[in-house]
Amino acid sequence: LKGRVGRYVFVSTVSVYASQATTEAQLEDAPLAALKQDVKDPLENYGANKALCEAVIREAYGERALIGRPGLVSGPHDPTDRFPYWPRRIARGGRVLAPGDAGDLTQVIDVRDLAAFLLDAVHRGRGGVYNLTGAPRPFGILLDLCRTATYSDAELTWVPTDRLIAAGVDPVMGIPLWVGEPGYEAFSDVDSSRAVGAGLNCRAVTETIRDTLAWDLGRGGPEKEGLDPAEEARLLEEAAG
Repeated sequence: LKGRVGRYVFVSTVSVYASQATTEAQLEDAPLAALKQDVKDPLENYGANKALCEAVIREAYGERALIGRPGLVSGPHDPTDRFPYWPRRIARGGRVLAPGDAGDLTQVIDVRDLAAFLLDAVHRGRGGVYNLTGAPRPFGILLDLCRTATYSDAELTWVPTDRLIAAGVDPVMGIPLWVGEPGYEAFSDVDSSRAVGAGLNCRAVTETIRDTLAWDLGRGGPEKEGLDPAEEARLLEEAAG
């Protein structure tokens, strides 16, 4: 296979970095995660396993290997409900639990922009490693854009991270897009300037919001919401203050 394949494209992840605490720790040449021994949850080695895959591919294909490291990927047909939750929830209106602080960063790349970059890079014969993320933007701005895009009168109620954790919310996956786990302060502040210089072009997030919501409504919504309405109501009552 090595001799017959001209180029190899591997979609990795920004989770390969040894640290997500700072933007500098997540530059393309920064140290990568190592395997942890005796882990209880295999997902703890997700980033390290991706890093091992990258090493195998780079050893086999050298400059013919193109490795993209996306962050959170969304857009139409996103089954995770990490991003789709917010356009849908904001469109529904009413009092909305907004996690953390309005200034906390979020970062998402539309899957169509990710695919376009990879295809263009292959046609241009590019190799190497590229972070592939959208622009970091404050959570408050993202939710305001959701309100504008969906013509919603939703009322945002911001609940600080420490209160959410005290209320028993999982700091990693408990609320879509929110990260309350220490050590992940820059998880949504990844620098993709290398990819931008090589042609990465991200559409306006409002387009992603509207297209994702249209797809989401067309499918009838998810089987399970990213934040259960009953849990949202509990947190608003117990943690909002």
